[in-house]
Amino acid sequence: MCRHLLEPLDAEALVFAQHQLDDDVERVGFLQDVLAPRLLDVRMYDKPRPEDFFGAAQWAAMAKVQGTKVRGNWCNPGNIQVLMNHSKLGEYLRSSGMLERYELFVFTRSDLLHVLPFPSTADMLAVLGPLDVITQAGHEFGGVNYNFIVMRRALVEHYLQGPHAIIASAGVRNASKTYNIERFMGLVLLERQWRNLRMPVTCFITADQLNDRSTWKKIKSSGARGGLLFKYAAQMDEAYRNLEVWERRRAWIGLKPPRRFQVEEIHGCAVRPFALLLEDRGPHWAQGGAGGGSGGCEAAEPVWENGGAARPSGCRAGGALGGGWQCLGGFLRCWSLFLSVGLSGSEPSSRSDPERE
Repeated sequence: MCRHLLEPLDAEALVFAQHQLDDDVERVGFLQDVLAPRLLDVRMYDKPRPEDFFGAAQWAAMAKVQGTKVRGNWCNPGNIQVLMNHSKLGEYLRSSGMLERYELFVFTRSDLLHVLPFPSTADMLAVLGPLDVITQAGHEFGGVNYNFIVMRRALVEHYLQGPHAIIASAGVRNASKTYNIERFMGLVLLERQWRNLRMPVTCFITADQLNDRSTWKKIKSSGARGGLLFKYAAQMDEAYRNLEVWERRRAWIGLKPPRRFQVEEIHGCAVRPFALLLEDRGPHWAQGGAGGGSGGCEAAEPVWENGGAARPSGCRAGGALGGGWQCLGGFLRCWSLFLSVGLSGSEPSSRSDPERE
């Protein structure tokens, strides 16, 4: 994480974790050691009850407390802790003043194995509009891949407090649909008309051991990769395919306006808008090759390429690795890593520019 995520962004990290199990402090201590050179702070809180957190009446109106309410796994014991974690992290970032200190925020989980370098802060800001978020493609389950999401400062508080606002106001307009947690998070973007841009996969969910606690899917071992642990084979394979592309030409291309490409997702194919591509793969995709390209893509010139003059200059990240949620062991643990990135005064802070059953 430090080498492939924090260092390219020149970012700092905040660990925001739930304290529930006996080994929570030990696990957080491990993260402290790993992130030490760039660690801002560690915050732990006691696991809350949803009826206390959202209000008993509002929780009963939304969740499956008195029969069938808003259906789906968004409110199962593990996922509801994730949603509460969003809210508590948002409160902390606001009260601590961190929202004013950083321009770019990355919300992620601590069990992602990063296999190739992330773009720089300047690269991200060059393609992020005022109403844009960027997620990694293909792991969306019909909604938003909240496990790794990047946004500008102006969106952070609305994003993190969005699930609480929906639940506290019983604000799901179409209660006839089934909402997994990814689709529930998609409501946050949909209500605000934010745009979910994509980038290639650079990481995948791993684990410490095969019997690690998990809210969804069992941990598996890859014999082909020397016993490497993973949760989703497709996600791991795509990350390593992209690593091969990266090794051929170690560069990112920024696209503004975004270009639309066909991608393989957990439940089939979809055409998604991309803001970033690996440089060696860009032409291959544009021709509709095996990399997933589709015909009829929007015309777009790279915002920056090969370190050219179009890339924003004079900016330096000084942020914090912030936000993400890792729920290990069902509803018993929720972790957050929060990554935020700050800029020096030479970079303007202008701001330009939803779907698992």
